[in-house]
Order: sequence, then structure tokens, then C-alpha cells
Amino acid sequence: AQAEAEAKAMADAEAKAKADAEARARAAQQAVDEAAKAEEQRRRKAEEARRTEEAARIAAEQEAKLDAERRAAAEQAQKFERMRQPPANDNPDPSESAPNPTLEPSAIDNLLKSLGGG
Repeated sequence: AQAEAEAKAMADAEAKAKADAEARARAAQQAVDEAAKAEEQRRRKAEEARRTEEAARIAAEQEAKLDAERRAAAEQAQKFERMRQPPANDNPDPSESAPNPTLEPSAIDNLLKSLGGG
């Protein structure tokens, strides 16, 4: 009877040890799974941050390009406006020019004589 009790106690101890080992294995696997899940979440967050940063960089580049295009267009418009304005008034208008000299009849006669015709 004592041998039976010892065998039963030994079987119980082995079963308990096996159950403990299985519980430790499950806990270890769960820890590995949770660590993998946490790593995947960190990777996703890092990827999302990279994408956000890339989108911000692209948006900044596009904004800078648009600003440069706007400045160039404004400069072109200013050049065009300067071209459209009349030049500085160095030459007077024809209506304001010196009066035409009047020819005297004697000058006409002298001209004709000099040409041999009069």
C-alpha cells in the first residue's frame, strides 16, 4: 500500500511538473508573441511617421516650387508692365516740335537760280 501511495505521489508530482512546464512554455510563448506584436506596432508607427515626414517634405517642396513660380510670374508681370509704359519723354511730341521754317520768296528764287533753272 505504501508503494502504491508513493507511486501515486510520484505520478502526481510528475503530472504537476509537466503541467508547470507546459504553463511556463505557454507563458514564454505568450511573451514572445506579445513582444512580436509590440515590435510590429513599433514598426508600423515608425513607417507611419516616415510616411508623414515624407508627405510633409513633399508638401514643403511643392509649396516652395509654387512660391518660386509666383515670384517669377510677378517679376514677369512687372517687366511686362514696364515695357507697356511709354518711355521717358526725351523726344517731344510732334505737335510740340519746333515750328517749320517759312521760306521767303527770295530764297526760293535763289534756289532755282542755283539749280540753273530760274
